[in-house]
Formats: sequence, C-alpha cells, structure tokens
Amino acid sequence: MVIDKGKNTFDCLEDAVDYFAKIYEAVPHTVIREAIEYCIKNPDKYPEGYKDINLRKVPKPKQPKEKVIEGAVEIFDVPDDPRVKMIKHKEGATLITADEAIELQAKIDEALKKQEKDDEAKHKRELLDEKLRLAKARVARK
Repeated sequence: MVIDKGKNTFDCLEDAVDYFAKIYEAVPHTVIREAIEYCIKNPDKYPEGYKDINLRKVPKPKQPKEKVIEGAVEIFDVPDDPRVKMIKHKEGATLITADEAIELQAKIDEALKKQEKDDEAKHKRELLDEKLRLAKARVARK
C-alpha cells in the first residue's frame, strides 16, 4: 500500500494510471484510466455523492470466488468478472459468451428446421412407399 502524496500533475496518462494503481491496488487499471479521462474531459463535473467519497479509505479487494456450473447452460452477464478466478463445470463443457450463445442458438434452430424438413420428407416417402406396396399387392391378387 502506497500513501497518497497528493500529487496532481503527471507527464502522461500512463504515469497517472500507474500512480493511482499503486494507491488503489484493488481497482482495475481500466477503471482508473476511465475515471481520469472523465475528469480531464469534464473538469467542472463531479460524480454523484462526491462529497461522501472518502479517498483516504483503502478499498478492500473482493475475495476471489469459484463458480461451479451445475446446469447444462449458464450465461454470464459479465464473463470477465475479475473476482471469478476459477470456473468449473461438472460435465467439462465449454463456456461461451452471450453473443456466442445467440449465434450458436441460431445455428441450432436452423439445423432443427432442416432436420424437421428432412424427417417430414422421409415420413412422406415412407407413406408413399407403403401405399405403393399395398397397390402392388392388390394388383398382384387380381
């Protein structure tokens, strides 16, 4: 933990991000970068409840958690959650994002429609063959 020295001028954005990343170890670099960029673009705006924010208080890092998937499919809203260090699936299935799941579902739906058409055509063919056999049997009896 580095003590904040009250430094407020930096040579470049990377220096500022590195400086604040050392102070707030639990905060990801992207969050720090976005906060700095917001402050640069909007110097007169403050976030909601800014008077209640205690910058001297050290943020506690969230404890890593283990996620066990028990069902067949589970979609994560935030697949890059830094708290989820390990993801296990009882069946050893592959994890995919929501966008990939949508694409996969579209392909599955298309394949099912094609299979239904093929099954329907096969069923019609079987009915036609059966009627043909019955017709041949009637002709052979006469």
